[in-house]
Amino acid sequence: MFLRTLLFLSLSILAFLPSYAQGNLAAATQAVANQLSIVKIGAGQYTQKLEATRAPHRLTFLVTQTDAKGKAHDESYHLNVADLDPAQISFKPSKDVIVVTAGIRLNRKFIRYAENGQPGNFIEKLTLYAESPDAATAMVDALRKLALAAEKSYHPASLPDGYEDIAVWLKNAVVNEVIGLNSYEQSISYNGRNPLLATFKQNKAGKSDDQFGFNVADISLNDVKLTAKGDHLELSLTTLNRDKFIRYIRAGKPADLTSEFALISTDVDRIRDIEAAFRKLIPLAQKRLEAQTPSLKSMADIQKVVIAGTRSVVSDRESFNQQIVPECSCMYTRIQAGRQTPIEEISRFSLDDIPENSTKIDISNGLFVLKVNTGKQRLISVSKNLVRQNYSADLEIFSEDLEAVRFLPQAFTKAAQLCRQARKSPVPTNTAAATLSWLTTQMPSLRSETEELKTTLETFEPNSTCHLRLTERIIGKKTVETQYDMSLKFLNVGGLRWQ
Repeated sequence: MFLRTLLFLSLSILAFLPSYAQGNLAAATQAVANQLSIVKIGAGQYTQKLEATRAPHRLTFLVTQTDAKGKAHDESYHLNVADLDPAQISFKPSKDVIVVTAGIRLNRKFIRYAENGQPGNFIEKLTLYAESPDAATAMVDALRKLALAAEKSYHPASLPDGYEDIAVWLKNAVVNEVIGLNSYEQSISYNGRNPLLATFKQNKAGKSDDQFGFNVADISLNDVKLTAKGDHLELSLTTLNRDKFIRYIRAGKPADLTSEFALISTDVDRIRDIEAAFRKLIPLAQKRLEAQTPSLKSMADIQKVVIAGTRSVVSDRESFNQQIVPECSCMYTRIQAGRQTPIEEISRFSLDDIPENSTKIDISNGLFVLKVNTGKQRLISVSKNLVRQNYSADLEIFSEDLEAVRFLPQAFTKAAQLCRQARKSPVPTNTAAATLSWLTTQMPSLRSETEELKTTLETFEPNSTCHLRLTERIIGKKTVETQYDMSLKFLNVGGLRWQ
């Protein structure tokens, strides 16, 4: 019986606390209102009063200065009093009046200021007036108690926990705004097949129409920032590493890819709640994206991912077909269309020549580009319309869709690892004679339109594998032959290089 009574009392106290806190806030608000009196300054005066805009936390302080001729100058300060910092509430004498100031925590510009009915910039400090030090002390004390009571009783929006639920909450929270004489339409929506993909639209009536397509998982949690921008507040969202992974459409036409966009509002509490929602949503999105990483355990898995991600590209700037055969000896073909003479470019390379974690996604001419490279060595053979080009260290695979190539860096990295593990040297090492015999079959023979190069390797001493002769013959308008005799025992093995 005693425990039941104790439990009942505890629950009763908990139920009473919110109303008790609100009661304290109401009393503290009234105490501040009582301190706002008419303050005489020479032949003029300050008239001050307090209005509850959205009680109990959203209040507006009205200050009217009237000069000797009766001309009035109105100022208004609209704020959530829970943002006031008790440590920044003080007074200071100034000529024939005492100025009382109350600052916002962390000096954030969360006070909406207006002058003579015209919206001004957001500011970080409220300014009031008192006639005497005693009146100023009483006002400071009342404001500090108001700030403390408001801080204890104010609670931001209660956010749901699941990704989809938070996304829906955000969809409802992002609303149209009126800032000064301008009206803005704002909305956020999500892709039905992949809820990580979102679109933010912002239309400034008669002036701009912007659309931003992004993956929520690409947004940097550390770069979700809420700041004052003149007469409004901006919540800016920036991608990880500032990668330009956000597709931007301006007035219905594709613009350059970007790394950030911003929501705007004049409502501090609403945009602060939206900020909190994004901070809760982004980690959930990043975990979900990680879970979407395809299996890359075998070359068959990798081939499926790479082939699916290598698609034809048709855009205003580029148009070409792409194909790739993702094997250890790899071939990539790109046929650039839209010209009188199509250009077919073929690149051949070994996947095991790709250094660890060197494949990255970049952007070029409004397209996403998978950049594959072979490090410092130019190991990619390139031909255009069957004409051999210089060897290259770089290969680019293009895409209009970031999601199509998102996992290709991991796929190429894993493929390179598997190919290195599977690679077996073709060089026989059981005897020197066998090694030499293999070397003689590898000597190159190359032909261009005007010349032919033939290279041979042989021994120049009977029954010896240590004395070799390399013969290089260039056959063109005239034949030039060069011979190099060498003794292997004098070669510096550590100095052997190729390029």
